[in-house]
Amino acid sequence: MTATQIIQQFRQLMGAGQREAAFAMLTDDAYWHVDEIGAPWSGVFHGRAAIIEHFAKIDGTTRGFKRQIDRLFEEGDTVIEIGSLDCELVKTGEPFHTEYVSVYQTRDGMLSYYRIYEDSLKLYRAYFKEPA
Repeated sequence: MTATQIIQQFRQLMGAGQREAAFAMLTDDAYWHVDEIGAPWSGVFHGRAAIIEHFAKIDGTTRGFKRQIDRLFEEGDTVIEIGSLDCELVKTGEPFHTEYVSVYQTRDGMLSYYRIYEDSLKLYRAYFKEPA
């Protein structure tokens, strides 16, 4: 399975609510880095258990979440994804839109690394409904 196929399978399982199967695709020492705005889900997560906790904290925080993937680039075990995200933040009712770049890495047929680069200032303002 290619790195892109691993990422796609992980996403499909998550989208179908098959989280246990998706989380089984993470290496034990997986690294997950999302925004650092100070929200409950924010930060850097090391290991499968911490990543599962991250997803538990993000549950129910958005409505109408949509991800548009525009391009995928694969080089060996690394995948670069370019796209955009749209949702409404439940806490404030504010809409949020951002373009993003995500970097994934796989190892031995499993997902070992994820990092998203997005407009975190815009996310901060929408989540906390205040200027940064």
